[in-house]
Amino acid sequence: MKRTTNSIVAISVSTIFISTAFIGNVYCGWSSAITAAINRANAVARQAATATATAIASGAFTQAQIASMTSQQITALTSAQIGALTTQQMAWFSSAQIAALSTTQIPLLSQAQIGALSGAQIAALTAAQLNTLTTSQIGWLSTTQIAALTPQVLAALSTSQITRLSQAQIGALSGAQIAALTAAQLNTLTTSQIGWLTVTQIAALTPQALASLTATQLGSLTQNQIKALLPTQVAAIPAAQISALPAGTPSILSSIQLGAFTAAQIATLTASQLQVLTDAQIAGFAPDQIAKLPNDSLKIIFLRLSSTQVAALTKAQVSAILQGRSSTDLAMIRGGIQKLTTTQIQQLSPDEVSQITGQAQSFNFTPSQIAALTPPQTAGLSSAQIASLVSGAYTGQIFVGMDTFLHGLTAAQLRGLPNSTTLTGVPVIIFLFRYLTREQVAALADDQIGLFTPAQLINTLTADQVALFSGAQISMLTTKYASSLSQMQWFLQRITAAQIQSLTTTQFMSLLPYLTTAQTAFVTLSQITAMTQGQVQTLSTSQATQILTTNNASLSQMPTFIQNLSTTQLSDLQSAQITALLPMLSATQNAAMPLYNILQLSAAAIPSNTQLAQFITTLQSRGTAVDFGRITTFIQTMTAPQIQAISDEQFIFIRGRLSGAQLQMLTANQVNNILSAGSPANYMATSFSTAQIQALTPAQIGQIWSLLTVAQIPALSAAQIAAATALQFVQMDKARLQAFTTAQVASFNADQRRTYNQGMGIH
Repeated sequence: MKRTTNSIVAISVSTIFISTAFIGNVYCGWSSAITAAINRANAVARQAATATATAIASGAFTQAQIASMTSQQITALTSAQIGALTTQQMAWFSSAQIAALSTTQIPLLSQAQIGALSGAQIAALTAAQLNTLTTSQIGWLSTTQIAALTPQVLAALSTSQITRLSQAQIGALSGAQIAALTAAQLNTLTTSQIGWLTVTQIAALTPQALASLTATQLGSLTQNQIKALLPTQVAAIPAAQISALPAGTPSILSSIQLGAFTAAQIATLTASQLQVLTDAQIAGFAPDQIAKLPNDSLKIIFLRLSSTQVAALTKAQVSAILQGRSSTDLAMIRGGIQKLTTTQIQQLSPDEVSQITGQAQSFNFTPSQIAALTPPQTAGLSSAQIASLVSGAYTGQIFVGMDTFLHGLTAAQLRGLPNSTTLTGVPVIIFLFRYLTREQVAALADDQIGLFTPAQLINTLTADQVALFSGAQISMLTTKYASSLSQMQWFLQRITAAQIQSLTTTQFMSLLPYLTTAQTAFVTLSQITAMTQGQVQTLSTSQATQILTTNNASLSQMPTFIQNLSTTQLSDLQSAQITALLPMLSATQNAAMPLYNILQLSAAAIPSNTQLAQFITTLQSRGTAVDFGRITTFIQTMTAPQIQAISDEQFIFIRGRLSGAQLQMLTANQVNNILSAGSPANYMATSFSTAQIQALTPAQIGQIWSLLTVAQIPALSAAQIAAATALQFVQMDKARLQAFTTAQVASFNADQRRTYNQGMGIH
């Protein structure tokens, strides 16, 4: 029997078995012989199959024989033959042979047979084969076998097969296998199976796969599994499913995970969920996420947001956060309010600004935020609120960058600032003063300006700030502190031209002793012309000089002022200034003109002969030998009309100081006066002009005959020559004799001719 079996086994299975399909198609016209042959062949096949089955069942198939089986032979194995395979024989099948098993053969494998398969054999199973495993067979797979399944094959498991996987089997799945699971497969996992997934496996799920989990499945995730979720997985969870996560899930998420939440997901977070978040978790929210948080949630975490996150809040969100807040609530969230950007501050409505500043001394805004407030925002604030804001912004007695805010305050708001509100004991308006505009300062009430003490006017203001006061305010201050003006000199000496020009003459004069010479120049022409003599003479010489210098072009419009100047004031003027004033000086001023002032003048510039006569009188009465040269210099600047208009008495004083050119300007009478006084000095005689020579009498010519020059001799008349003596001719040198013209020589008498000829060497 053994030999028979072996011989049967030796026959190729492909030869033994005849397909029934083939038989069914045999041509019906075959001969009985052929039919008989087929029957015999079938019988042989049945006998061979029986023998094969018997051989398989008895374990007679060797490893070599199994190894020689082709895919067709394996596929042809019957259920009986499949069932007869031993675990040893199953282990001998190659991967290719295992892959050759048909989908009808796979479900026939017993637990022992499946258990005998190696990882490589399991890995050889196709998706179709694996899909035919019964739920029982699925349960028989060991963790090693499960781990050997390729991701693609594993993805072919049916949902019913997936639900049969045990905790151990699920635990054996690799990350690649987990990642290969389809959404449908994952969707069928029980909550228990979900709970069996390790953190590594959870992390291996694709975002799409995680998104496919049902609300029940998401709700079954453990804390460790939730912590293992990647940011991309978190972001993939449908917004509607966020609430399905276990209670307290947000509190165990990392800041990175929270940072992955989409805007839609963020919007689903409840106030209770946000409330349990740590500061580190809240810090993980990106600005665009913050911008999507529900208003109720924002109110809860507002104070815990970073400056960057607060900056992401929309105008509507900021309004929602502030809405309904009491002053106590606002004080509690002050830290959050102070993180608002200047842009966000400027987006607040006037009512919201008023709400935030509603409680005095709340300090809800930072100085930079206050500085950002716009005029429309501050316009509705009460003076008490303004005082509160200013007090809140006060840092080291300065309000850096708050110009826009402060310049936007109305006159009413400033005037309403309570004088009782102080910063370090000083009224708040005093601190604000240096930051106000000229218009704002002008609008302040007198009692507010009056809050300044002399010390504050001196110690707390700059020159630019002093310039902010109006003339009326300065007058009020100086009136109030009339007894302390000497202490306020620093303040007064920084009063500007505009301020001085806004004062009345009386106000200006009250400050005059404390003003600088330069400030005196700021006085207006109307103020000057309104001065009384007493007020004019109150001016120092330098102040009077400054006024005259500044108004040099307008001197003709201020004669009264000029005539009220004292001798002392005039004495300090320079020659050019005195010259400009000469037409307007009074007779008294002319008579009192100091000697040294007169000597600075040019006589030619003196417009009035009366003034000149007065000045010459002064020179006569006050001049000394020391002043001789200076007096001579003054006289030699006199013009011909001035010289010719002078009195005989004064002419006697000046004649000896006249220059040669001036001597030629003398009238005949004046020349006669010179000659009648005795022999003139050489320079005087030689300076007479031709006309003056011709106007002299023969006797006068005789007085100066010896002094006549070559230029003067031709001007002598026959009568003047006839009066000359022979002795006078003898005294003339040849050069002067030669100066006589032919006509003059012809008029000589005999003595003159003889003397002339001798002098000329004519014989």
